[in-house]
Amino acid sequence: MSVAGLLNQTATLYRTMLTPNGAGGYEEERVVVRQLRVRVSQPGASERVMARTGVGPQQGAATLSYPVYTTADEVVYRNDELEMPSGDVYRVGATMQPSKPGTYLRMDCEFIQKQPTNPGSP
Repeated sequence: MSVAGLLNQTATLYRTMLTPNGAGGYEEERVVVRQLRVRVSQPGASERVMARTGVGPQQGAATLSYPVYTTADEVVYRNDELEMPSGDVYRVGATMQPSKPGTYLRMDCEFIQKQPTNPGSP
């Protein structure tokens, strides 16, 4: 079974690369790895409810994990980022294969909300 027909978006895969700077440190660079066909699913109902409620010890600490699917042969690592044509960015927290290998690759991602480039602008 292939999920290729269900992948309804194209995302650009970015990875942070470290290169020595000659002074004992590293330079970070965000580089384009390739284009991926993906499907972004909505977070689960329990996660949405937790994000809306601001009570108890988790107050203000709820994060939503978006399941993102792609083909099983893709190589994606933790902390890679997927940028959608709309500009939305998802950071990969974990990847997993289903019980039947070769079916698909699931990435649990965090949605990175955009910030204004000029703090005073709307």
